[in-house]
Amino acid sequence: MNKPVSKSSADSLGTRLSKIMAELAAVPKGRVNEQQGYEYRGIDDLYNTLHRLFAKYGVYTFPNVKSIRTDVYDTSYNGRPRKLFHTVIEVVYTVTCETGESFQACVPGEALDYSDKGVYKALSGAHKYLLFQLFIIPTQEPEPESDHIEVPAKPVEQPKEAPKPTEKEPEAEPAKEVKESEAKQKKPIPHDAVEAFKEQLRKAKSIEELDATFFKAVRQFKDEPLAKVEVFKLYDQIRKSFAPSQPKPERKKEAQDDEILF
Repeated sequence: MNKPVSKSSADSLGTRLSKIMAELAAVPKGRVNEQQGYEYRGIDDLYNTLHRLFAKYGVYTFPNVKSIRTDVYDTSYNGRPRKLFHTVIEVVYTVTCETGESFQACVPGEALDYSDKGVYKALSGAHKYLLFQLFIIPTQEPEPESDHIEVPAKPVEQPKEAPKPTEKEPEAEPAKEVKESEAKQKKPIPHDAVEAFKEQLRKAKSIEELDATFFKAVRQFKDEPLAKVEVFKLYDQIRKSFAPSQPKPERKKEAQDDEILF
């Protein structure tokens, strides 16, 4: 006969999570991204640390993928055409234990891949950051986020004298330039962030690194089309120097995806 599950405070889910956190050691950033040169903690590092504690205190996590979106870009590698898959998922994780208590957390996941591993990479990323934030897992030393871009300090601008009026009125700008001017007045271009991305593009050593930096800029300037245009101009120029005969990446949308890059 099954015994009723105890739901005392000593066995509660919150108590179990607190005990895991108390016994959880720091997980250092022991891996290095060879392409971009930053240090990071992989999902296997977390599993190796948390597996024993989850088993000891009877805690589990269950994923439920709510949505998957994949965009495909035409790129090249060593002069050969290549497909780049950009996958974004939304996962609802259920955290529970032997008492039956549970709560849910919605976590996004994102990955770039040249094969069929995009969804699995995105799942690993979502689970990793769920565990990071749930247990506030420390490192051995403070580190910036792996995709952080340092923005140089903005120089102090000296006040400019107002231009003196001239006898002849300047000619009216074309309609397109007028619209761009009005758009800039409504929402100025974040010049410091744009210049930081341009510097990253200039330092790119391969098309893959160039594409990855450009896609980051597209996501960061999602609601700032003028900033994206500024980054794209330099990206397009540099990419032609890598592979002049290769076409620029084109975004192919799925049936339910109505987002556009610009």
